Amino acid sequence: MSLANTTLGAAKSASDTFLKVASATGFAPGYLVRIGDESYQVGKGYVSGSRSVPIGSEKGGTGAKDHASGAQ
Repeated sequence: MSLANTTLGAAKSASDTFLKVASATGFAPGYLVRIGDESYQVGKGYVSGSRSVPIGSEKGGTGAKDHASGAQ
């Protein structure tokens, strides 16, 4: 599995259960997504090619945070 890079297509609040991404290339259910020092797992309900990505709770131990649109 290779790494894919994109940015947030919309701001993310700490309580969001979906990410809006600029490009969905390289996403699949079960994959990990990193925003800064946070890690999230792409949810089982993810539809290939969709830029709305369901995520579970933060997995990196840092706790979920707010992020501005455009964050990598």
